[in-house]
This record gives sequence, C-alpha cells and structure tokens, in this order.
Amino acid sequence: MDDLLKITGLLAIVSFITLSWVVTITVIKTGKLFENMSLMLNKLREDVSELKIKSIILFDDLHSMKHRLERTLDEFSELKSNVTVTLENVNEMSEQITKSVNNIEKRTDKFISVLEPIENFVAQVVNTISPSVNYASGIINAFSKAFSVFSGKLLKGKG
Repeated sequence: MDDLLKITGLLAIVSFITLSWVVTITVIKTGKLFENMSLMLNKLREDVSELKIKSIILFDDLHSMKHRLERTLDEFSELKSNVTVTLENVNEMSEQITKSVNNIEKRTDKFISVLEPIENFVAQVVNTISPSVNYASGIINAFSKAFSVFSGKLLKGKG
C-alpha cells in the first residue's frame, strides 16, 4: 500500500506540475491574447476616429457642394428668365420688322403706281420726239460736215 500511496503521490505531483505548466501556458497565451485584443481595439479606435474625421470633412464638402448647386440652380433660373425676356423682345422686334417691311412694301407699290404713268408718258414722248430729234441731228450733222468742207476749201483757196 505504501507503494500505491507513493505512486498516487507521484502521479498527483506530476499531475500538479503538468496542470501548473498548462495553467502557466494558458495564462501566458491569455495575456498575449488580451495584449493583441488591446492593440486591435486601439487600432479600431484610431480607425473609428479617422473615419469620424473623414466623415465630418465629407459632410462639410457635401454641404458646401449643396450650397454651390443651389447657387448654380438660382443662376440657371435667372438665366432662363433673362432668355425668356430676350426671346419675347426678339419676338416683338420681329413683329415690328414684319410690320415695317409690309408698310414699306405698300408705300413702294404706291410709289411705283405713281411712277408708272409718268414713265409711260416719258416713253411716249421720247418715242414721239425721237424720230424728229434723229432727223434734226442728221441735218445738223450734214450742215456741220458741209460747213467743214466749205471752210476747208475756202482756207485752201486763200493759202
């Protein structure tokens, strides 16, 4: 029995040493695990802080972009209004130009209707007088040549 007690004691001591060794390794590994978890939590906290800062910057940029877009929309609205007014003015001016052209056309037609009888009369007078003028011109031309020949003969005869 003594031997059994010795073996049991020896087994208890070996078991205690093995259990101590396992507990020591477990404690060391648990410490490293907690250390790694602490590092990961610190890194996560830094990432969350950085994400928060970037989110604030993004929000500010989006807010600024919203104001710029609102301003641009206001400017487009104003431009649309200006273009509408300009188109209305162009339309009014086009109507005035059309009226003026029609008025000029009517007056031109009236002026032409006044000039046509005068033109016909002048053409009739020219047609009536032109044979006489041509005849008179021929006679004057003949007298001129005759005078020229006569004066040439007189001047040759004296010289």
